[in-house]
Amino acid sequence: MRQAIDWHIRLGQADGKVWHDFVAWLEADELHAEVYDRVALDDSLLTRPLTIADNDVEYAPPPARRRAWAGIAGLALTLSAVTTGFLMSHQFGAPTTAGRYAIETTGAAKRSVVLADGSRIDLNRDTRLVLDRADPRFAMLDHGQAYFTIRHDPSAPFKVDVGGMKLQDVGTAFDVIREDGRLDVAVANGGVIFQPDHEAIALKPGMTLAVRAAGAAVVGRAAVDSIGGWQHDRLEYQGAPLAEVAQDAARMTGAVITVDKTLAKQRFWGTLQSDHGADDLVANLGALTGARANRSAGGWVLTAGEGGGAR
Repeated sequence: MRQAIDWHIRLGQADGKVWHDFVAWLEADELHAEVYDRVALDDSLLTRPLTIADNDVEYAPPPARRRAWAGIAGLALTLSAVTTGFLMSHQFGAPTTAGRYAIETTGAAKRSVVLADGSRIDLNRDTRLVLDRADPRFAMLDHGQAYFTIRHDPSAPFKVDVGGMKLQDVGTAFDVIREDGRLDVAVANGGVIFQPDHEAIALKPGMTLAVRAAGAAVVGRAAVDSIGGWQHDRLEYQGAPLAEVAQDAARMTGAVITVDKTLAKQRFWGTLQSDHGADDLVANLGALTGARANRSAGGWVLTAGEGGGAR
């Protein structure tokens, strides 16, 4: 138990060698993985209470909304020999559709699902997640945003399909956004391997990964305590395009928020809080960016305007 706690702490600042040593420790004795699971799970439960929800919506193939993402460039942050003996030995299969079912949320409410092994997936509004009864260690995020708190099992890594790209957990809590042409991953605890059969980019706590359309994967940093902040009606950004900020704010609040194309690529640094509802959040976003927040039929539109502010 002391060793597991030590590893859990060390992984927060782990380099490639530490990850290699950690996997070697897991493989040395089956008990190691079992005890580490208890430490990782207990740590997440201290701050993230479970909410049980039904998950009985049968899966049906979604409308055509996938966009082919290709050309992912390799980055310096990769797993080397460790992926050969441990992670790469678990290939992503193609689960049959017979046992799949969908969990969906609308703009009205968020939702949480607890899996049989104690793992939990929190879904933001306007999100569609597909699970598989035949493979309880598989999920597909069709669109929207989900926060995964996964109970680690080295013999059966949890796999997330995001538009043909793959994420694989290493005892993990992580946030994923998938929309047309957009993939964002942020790791709060443990580790995630992006494209384990190809680039094998290792993401540690506080690391982010972004893919846009057919572009390369870009690794960045984020404050760990800001990851998954949408669950507490809080969003933090460091230079994100205003169009994506508005998209996230709309999903978090359930409001309709659009951005004029002249402002779509404008960068935003700051924090948004929706304690007082979508109207105040949009008004603040307009004031902070120098845009005008104009009411439209059923929502808000951010447009360029002298002096900015809300109207």
